[in-house]
Amino acid sequence: MNLARLARACARKASRSVYGQNARLERRFAREEWMRELLACQAEVAQTAPDHYRDRYMAMEKCWWARIPEWIWGGRGGAKSVADFGAGYGTLSLFCRRAHPRASISCFDIAPGNMAPGLEKEGITCERADVGTAGAGQYDIVLFTEVLEHLDFHPSVALSRLRDSLSPGGVMYLSTPDAGQWGRVTRYYRSVDDMPRSAGDRRADDHIYQYGAGELERLVKGAGLEVARRGYSPGVVSRHFNLELRRA
Repeated sequence: MNLARLARACARKASRSVYGQNARLERRFAREEWMRELLACQAEVAQTAPDHYRDRYMAMEKCWWARIPEWIWGGRGGAKSVADFGAGYGTLSLFCRRAHPRASISCFDIAPGNMAPGLEKEGITCERADVGTAGAGQYDIVLFTEVLEHLDFHPSVALSRLRDSLSPGGVMYLSTPDAGQWGRVTRYYRSVDDMPRSAGDRRADDHIYQYGAGELERLVKGAGLEVARRGYSPGVVSRHFNLELRRA
């Protein structure tokens, strides 16, 4: 088999994995209210999001953070403010609108063009910013899903800033790939300690660094956070950490 044919075969296998994992999640939690609500949110986002959301991302995202909507739904109704850092297409922001109808919800992303225009009709504000530049605030819920691995600066800086943005009793939801299964990414930095303390001028749309369980635990603790709940999502390639964090 030549290289081009091998690449196409790998792409087909990955595509089957995406939709297979997604289908298994939907079957597993089909009777759960939160899953039905999440599917409705995805359908709503798909109406106005760019084509890539409908074509592929819609099936992938649940595989990364499947435990988090379950946890959010379990505490529904109590949050007054929500911030979604690295909001992407905004699915979890819209889900928070369903779980916390009276909350003010803000989305921040360095590529706001991906956010579904329909979010603003739900009273969700969308702003071009990231965790390093977004306006300061106090939030009952902070979402930080599939962002940590993209940071080109030391993650303790971002995690400490997010801790400071939590209101008393606030909760942060984080997901990121498990390097123990995914493997290491070392083409940018060989270890987390090699990462600079401030963001670079150029951002690579890539996984800059992936964290093992021990590294992630040390980073969380060092940022003044503690794990209230932990779980895993199956991912598309390998599993992802799903964490509920609070101020230590």
